[in-house]
Formats: sequence, C-alpha cells, structure tokens
Amino acid sequence: PGMAQGIEGQRQLMQRLWTAFPDARFNIHHLAADGDTVICIGTMEGTHEGELLGVAATGRKVAWRQCHMIRVDESGRAVEHSAIRDDAGLFRQMGAGPAGS
Repeated sequence: PGMAQGIEGQRQLMQRLWTAFPDARFNIHHLAADGDTVICIGTMEGTHEGELLGVAATGRKVAWRQCHMIRVDESGRAVEHSAIRDDAGLFRQMGAGPAGS
C-alpha cells in the first residue's frame, strides 16, 4: 500500500523488505523459461527485525514461499509480473495471524 508503480515501486518494496528483514536471503527452488515467460518458485527467509505493514519487529525467523511469473520483452526487460505468495503464512510467522497460530 502507498507505493509507486513500476521500477520505483519495486525499489520501495525491496527497501521495506530489507528494513524488516535485514538478513533476508532468497532461495530459488525452481526456475523455468518458456518463450517470453519466466517462472520462479522460491522462499525468502530472514529474521523480522523491523516494522512491516504495521507489524513491529518480533525477532522471529520467517520463511515466505512465493511463485512469480514474469513476461519479458525482446530486450529482456520485465514488462509484466504476477505472483502468488503466502502472505497469510508470513504474518502468522511474525505473530500477527489469528489466535492459536
């Protein structure tokens, strides 16, 4: 929420993630390309050491599963992106999920 579109929005998103998870590492489990489309399935792992979307730092370790589909143009530049992420699981791991999580 509140981020710009395009490259600037991606920069802002990554800044928020690095602030919240300064030790973040991204593990790629599967990477495939077909024509102009690339699929990446992976996990971001890190320690929740900074605020993220209103959730104060908890010091908890998290593992955030994601699947990204990126379409590239003839020059190799990403022109379309969609993702499936386990955001609910991330927030539960940070202690912001439903009771009993």
